[in-house]
Amino acid sequence: MKLLNSNLFDSTNPKKKVKFQFKNQYEYYSYGNYTWCNTKTYQVPLFLVNKFNEVKNKIIGKVFTDPEVTFSVKVTDMQLTTSKERREYPVVCVTLLNEATNAEKIVPYENMAREVTNIFSEAKSGRYIAKLSSVEKPSNPEIRYGEKSLTSTEDKVSKYLYVDNVLSIIIFASPTQFNFELKNISDNSLKVVWDEAVIVDIDGSTSKVMHKGTKYSARNESQPASTIIKGAMLDDLAAPADKVRYSDVLKEWINDSMFPSKMGQSGKTLTLMLPIQIKDVVNEYIFVFDLEYVKNHPEWLVNP
Repeated sequence: MKLLNSNLFDSTNPKKKVKFQFKNQYEYYSYGNYTWCNTKTYQVPLFLVNKFNEVKNKIIGKVFTDPEVTFSVKVTDMQLTTSKERREYPVVCVTLLNEATNAEKIVPYENMAREVTNIFSEAKSGRYIAKLSSVEKPSNPEIRYGEKSLTSTEDKVSKYLYVDNVLSIIIFASPTQFNFELKNISDNSLKVVWDEAVIVDIDGSTSKVMHKGTKYSARNESQPASTIIKGAMLDDLAAPADKVRYSDVLKEWINDSMFPSKMGQSGKTLTLMLPIQIKDVVNEYIFVFDLEYVKNHPEWLVNP
């Protein structure tokens, strides 16, 4: 082994002897326990080629399985390669083949077990979707009819349309807020009375609503009503004020999710009550969403 930049070596005397001290320790950028070569001026890691080849022969072809999924993860290669995170020394890496997608990923040998666990966890992961189950329209006899329908599905979000003789609204629920486009199809101006709007969360607790233009710091203060003249549209949102908080870690305001934190729960609902003022009458429109938990990759599961 050639050691560079050392005043301990005399190129004119190749037989000169140098005394080294050795110690074994574990480091992230090499394989397992290996030997350091220490001098008074520097420290050099020694890569054990024979040990590497021995482990490589054992590890290539290794197959990982999980009883809940239908596919395996296989080790197809093991090599010494560079690392973007740690550029000082090469890293022993393995190539993992996800047999469900035929995608390969190179990861450090030390992270192999964790990466395999992540692959299986992703296969078993899921998400909540919000489905509009009902719209309770006001008892006002001037509002004569109403119906709802699914309008489109994009980016894993279902949008719903509700229409009566007063308004037309496209609405959907994301984890942190309700989003909607409300069009006035009546002959009068409409007002959304924000101070009376309410969100009922999955545990039945009610919260004041904040919408576009509301400062986070002023979320609990009075909010002016939004006026929608005949034929006009309001593109807005409704978020629960009690789910907003300032993060001392991130140094910014964040919105906590309205969806359950625990995966796989059923029977949960979210409700938005929008008070719409027509002339001098405030009409309560109540939108009820059922939360359904769906698997991201049911085709990869033994029991989807």
